[in-house]
Amino acid sequence: MASIALFGGAFDPPHTGHTLVISALLKSKLCEQVWCVPSADRPDKAWHATAEARLAMLKIALSEAFPGQTSIKIEDAQVNGDLPTSFTIDFLDYIKKQYPQHTFSWVIGADNIPHLQTWKDSARLMRETSFLAYPRPGYDILPTQCPANVRMIEVTNAALSSASSTKIRELIATDQDTSGLLSPGVRSYINEHAIYAYNK
Repeated sequence: MASIALFGGAFDPPHTGHTLVISALLKSKLCEQVWCVPSADRPDKAWHATAEARLAMLKIALSEAFPGQTSIKIEDAQVNGDLPTSFTIDFLDYIKKQYPQHTFSWVIGADNIPHLQTWKDSARLMRETSFLAYPRPGYDILPTQCPANVRMIEVTNAALSSASSTKIRELIATDQDTSGLLSPGVRSYINEHAIYAYNK
């Protein structure tokens, strides 16, 4: 049995903020592995890159940031359309059935802590899983302010606050430098495939 942290997100694009969170999760010893869960395309949300491109960029970002690391993987059930919904509780039901030998926690930003009660089947969700929260700019939440099943993780690198998918897409669209925000391989993939309205 292994303890798995499920790190869901659009990864549109995957950036250094994401890899910093993954590093912090593994260093925290609150989990043994981190599984990244890219979101499926949704009709109620406009993605900037296709599911295929987001998955490809995530693979590149992880391989460059964590070469040879076996405790990090991608769980692509959502992005490949294996699930009918994108609700957290439905994914947890699915993943527990697929891997009954493991225990799972869900990774969230600190800004999501006050809203957990609005999530689908929140009462059951709070009973059946725990949450690992990472800091977000403007959301200073002390560990003592967290619900009992939410643990804060420490991310000390200042780059976390400067890495924003929206900001990065704007930089790419105007052909600006993304050093320190995107891995070289991800930026090359974006340029090659003319994602985010820029093609060299």
